[in-house]
Amino acid sequence: MTVIKMNEINTQKSDIANQLNAVSDIIKKYNSFLLIPHKNPDGDCIGSVSALAEAINAMGKEAKIAVPGKIPERFEFLWNDKYKYTGQQYDVCITVDVAALYMIDDLKEKLFDKSNLTVCIDHHTTNSGFADFNCIDGNAAAAGEIVYKLIHKHLNADCNAFCNECLYAAIVSDTGSFQYSNTTEETHLIAADLLKSGINSQRIMRLLFENKKIESLKFMSEIIQNMEFFFDGKLCITYIDKNSLNKYGLTFEAVDEYSSLPRSVKGVEVGVLLKIYSENEIKISLRSNEYADVSAIAAKLGGGGHIRAAGATVNMNLNDAKKRLTKLVGEVI
Repeated sequence: MTVIKMNEINTQKSDIANQLNAVSDIIKKYNSFLLIPHKNPDGDCIGSVSALAEAINAMGKEAKIAVPGKIPERFEFLWNDKYKYTGQQYDVCITVDVAALYMIDDLKEKLFDKSNLTVCIDHHTTNSGFADFNCIDGNAAAAGEIVYKLIHKHLNADCNAFCNECLYAAIVSDTGSFQYSNTTEETHLIAADLLKSGINSQRIMRLLFENKKIESLKFMSEIIQNMEFFFDGKLCITYIDKNSLNKYGLTFEAVDEYSSLPRSVKGVEVGVLLKIYSENEIKISLRSNEYADVSAIAAKLGGGGHIRAAGATVNMNLNDAKKRLTKLVGEVI
């Protein structure tokens, strides 16, 4: 296995260029590709994988996308059904924004493991490098930044309006409209270059952040009512369950955008949203503001992610999950 991986923050840009060159050479050499995003894809994930599919097809090659599960309704504007995988043969399998293989569910065994050549494109520092070729840039604010460089700087592919819109949406989504600490000078330069192409940034922003259903806004009150505060208000934990979702006709995926809501309360350093799937299965979304490394907390729970945004799934009830989290957060807050 050839591992070309970047997990250290101080890795030189030349190393990333080498990784991108390796992936670029693979795309130029082969003709058909299967792209796999992670389950319940966010804006960065679906925007990045759609942009890459668009660029590869513009090169006269074939790219299809196999999504593990459904695409959340709010990101459907970043999807084109013509790229849906329906069993076609492919030369190379590429995961996009996938930090670990469990994040693609049964597509690991059905598709990834059966591939003759695999590539991983990701920006999570917790990624171990599970593919034959790994392009992992922990300094990138979004997978969209890496895919932008691959398309525009290494492949020199013809990127149409939809492709550039997907890249911009990917970057905007994972930086919280450039508000999060992962935003860098390079992030703004890439965004500026995409704006120069003539994309409608206002439309993208509206569809990402100002297009909520009334049921979703009403549901926000449930999240707020369930908030509990610890350590003089530095930790906020809240939860949602199927009963409250059913009341508003919503799904867990439809309210992913509220993962950062607990962190937005004044004085909170770590915000936690617990999604209760069953009595003994809870998905944990962790967010921090300034100094707490929530990826380290998530790792202790069997998960991973970024310093300021991470997650994990645990098999315990609500009370046990709260106790475990307050203990772990209390060690770093």
